[in-house]
Amino acid sequence: MFKLPSNRNDQRRSLFGDHMRILAVDDEPFIRELLPKFAAKAGYVDVETAASGKDALLSIAAATDEYECFLLDISMPEMNGIELCRHIRSLPGYARTPIIILTAMVDHDFIIRAFQAGATDYATKPFDLIELGTRLRTAQHSNAAFAKMPTATTNLNQDCHSSNMATRLDVADYPGRRQFLDQTTFRNYISQISRSALSNSQVFAVTINGSDTWPERAKEADLVEALTLVGDALNEGLRPANYFTTHMGGGTLLVVSDRTGFASVGQFETDIQFLVNDFAQKNGPTQLGAFSISIGRPVQLSAENVANVEKLFEQAKFLAQQCSPSRTKKLARSVFCEGLYRSILGAISKSLNRDRFKN
Repeated sequence: MFKLPSNRNDQRRSLFGDHMRILAVDDEPFIRELLPKFAAKAGYVDVETAASGKDALLSIAAATDEYECFLLDISMPEMNGIELCRHIRSLPGYARTPIIILTAMVDHDFIIRAFQAGATDYATKPFDLIELGTRLRTAQHSNAAFAKMPTATTNLNQDCHSSNMATRLDVADYPGRRQFLDQTTFRNYISQISRSALSNSQVFAVTINGSDTWPERAKEADLVEALTLVGDALNEGLRPANYFTTHMGGGTLLVVSDRTGFASVGQFETDIQFLVNDFAQKNGPTQLGAFSISIGRPVQLSAENVANVEKLFEQAKFLAQQCSPSRTKKLARSVFCEGLYRSILGAISKSLNRDRFKN
């Protein structure tokens, strides 16, 4: 007898090919009737529906097999799609399940909030059969790719330069966690940016210099530590702008941000380098040691380059690689020394104040 595997990381297959269990949540009865039909035409027949966020959470709790994709209406009473998305992400086993937000809103702020809450994609209302099918296939491919990725218990001596490292880093406990997306979600976000928001958005790359010369089987923890420090620095340095970032492998982060008007990329790089070293000092001595970064000139988003995101990413990475490693190494040392100098002055000042108090 044919039996489906119980582990969601195994690829579930029906007698008719690929299978994906979907839960669609919408407060409108017409949409709840329409979504399973649209999904079936795209080849996905296992679709359940819920009328509210509360009903959806009850369905998840009662499910014997975990859902493999969610379709969430963004505008629902009591609990909207963004709040429901956040609830789902907090449940065991659903940290990486694809969540597609359904919306008729064109306000870019709603889309940003949805991705910050954990959404991986979105589709616009009224639905287009081809677009919805594309979103569902992207979700299925994401599930398949994640199932093949090494788990966190994999030997830490494995090659640390794989882009798969992003899978483990995006659950790291650092302030910029909400802004860290896997590569598929990052591509989805950029490809769906509305034309009205393109003029205010740009992509740039941040490269950890010399990471390609680290030992061939460098410890995974070293790269995680370096990327986490850079993530902390970006979170502080880009505030209050909205941004998302992803690890492309090889110690390179791509960042999409609505921050405009970089007066000087060199100054921004200096600021981020200082923050990296500052956070490193606060965390205490580590095996990693000092490292420098390079930040490339931002690439303004347009309808043309968003249509070819791979070319856009390569351009951003190329611009970061053109920065002089010798310049950034000197910068790292000078910023490190400045931070150490400030720490020493602070310690001397505290000591003098204590002496004055005693006298």
